Amino acid sequence: MRSLANRDKPQFYLLVLLYFLQGLPCGLTYGSVPFLLKTLTKNANSETNAISLTQIGLFSMATYPYSFKILWSPLIDSFYSKTIGRRRSWIIPLQFLISFIFLILSFSETIIGLQSNDIDQINLSSLTLCFFILILSCSTQDIAVDGWALEILSEDSLSFASTAQTIGLNLGYFTSFTLFLNLRSGKFFSWKVSINQYLKFCSVVYLLITFYIVFFTKENLSPEHGFAKDLEKDDNASTGNHRMLVMDEKNEVNMTEVAVVVDHSLGTVYTNFKHIIKLSNIQLLVLIHLVSKFPFQCNDSATHLRLLEKGVKSDDLAISVLLNFPLEMFFGYYVGKWSSQSNSEQTNRNYNNKILKVLIGEYGCLTPWLIGFLGRLVFGSMLGNLVVYFYPASTTGLPVWYFVMILMHNLSTSLMGTVQFVSMCSFHTQIADPKIGGTYITLLNTFSNLGGTWPKIFVLKMIDHYTVKKIVDGIDVTLQDGYYKVNLFSIGIGVLLYFRFLKKNINKLQKLPKHVWRKSK
Repeated sequence: MRSLANRDKPQFYLLVLLYFLQGLPCGLTYGSVPFLLKTLTKNANSETNAISLTQIGLFSMATYPYSFKILWSPLIDSFYSKTIGRRRSWIIPLQFLISFIFLILSFSETIIGLQSNDIDQINLSSLTLCFFILILSCSTQDIAVDGWALEILSEDSLSFASTAQTIGLNLGYFTSFTLFLNLRSGKFFSWKVSINQYLKFCSVVYLLITFYIVFFTKENLSPEHGFAKDLEKDDNASTGNHRMLVMDEKNEVNMTEVAVVVDHSLGTVYTNFKHIIKLSNIQLLVLIHLVSKFPFQCNDSATHLRLLEKGVKSDDLAISVLLNFPLEMFFGYYVGKWSSQSNSEQTNRNYNNKILKVLIGEYGCLTPWLIGFLGRLVFGSMLGNLVVYFYPASTTGLPVWYFVMILMHNLSTSLMGTVQFVSMCSFHTQIADPKIGGTYITLLNTFSNLGGTWPKIFVLKMIDHYTVKKIVDGIDVTLQDGYYKVNLFSIGIGVLLYFRFLKKNINKLQKLPKHVWRKSK
């Protein structure tokens, strides 16, 4: 398997840094804030003050910009300053803006309510709106960073863009979720960090890294190779005349000057985008993104929340996530190397094990994605049911055997998710047309994000619907937990989806040559 080329390492580290910045707000929005809201609900004085799973699902609307960023991605590909650079024109001001938003949020009364554990002070609508604006800015920066990744890495190292994304996002997510919750609790460190202080820290980090990008980077970091060279030529050739071999009226080939018009205008980007979206292979890939994450939403969204309700401490969950972190980094790099092989290099390879042949199909660059899907079903969702069901009602702390169950569940869920994410993102970067790189990658990532977003409110509402509670002697007692029914239903859907649709079509897509994906004019 290929390793990252030495000439691409500086660009790789820069991408890790940029994706790390994205992980900071994502860790808060996807992880810490819903976690804190559910913790406050558990400690609420009355049922009327509690926040339901459905309401927490509504807070997930703050993540929607990642699912709809395709609507404005052509603007990011089209409008820019040639002096600053096509991608830096957006990355720099957006990161300054995000730094300012973090600073403003740190003084918000709703944030102060989260810090003081005062659920009455929390306005869920205002909280959702604030984080929606934050994620909107972050997702727009992501469009520019994805496009830049296609331009500053050589073609041989393109698959490592997804590795940089995995490492950077996981580092940022880990910092804003696991590390922050541990610092907030003060259990493992000699000092406590409030959410207000952490938001100010994020503001400073954004500011410092943005100053580094302003003064120590340039748009074309490696113009001597890869797509950056071609794109630089396109920029220079947008209105000029060039000497080319052409056929004259006598059918003779002569050297002559012709007008070459290569531009990144909004009309051109939309034309290319329209042509790309009409490709049947793109439409099939989009459909896969929209349906493939549904089977995991109950496990991903509700398992930890159910464990909190039953009495598992947030510190114990944070420790289990902490132990997963180095393994996620290792798996992310390994899958990046695996996915860097082209389809032609894998054509003659096959499985010696007939069972794997039946389960996975043919060997290809998306094989890790298929393995990850099955792993998340078997070791994630199924184990999630067992972890919630076998919670020991003990007042002396968690038994070792049960903590090992939680650890195995978190480990399998996160590792298989990482394998899927890196494999698919690597596939995206290999098939994308760099001339509309930001829009192309955003198109695919948008539907991938939407596939994980649209089922969330629906699944959490289903859990609430099938959950039956009764107040006995002033205590809220759960008579029937809808989590089990919804999770088993999701697993069944996942098995049918995999063997009737996903395996066949993923095997089909991974065998297609690159030119059928790159049809921009």
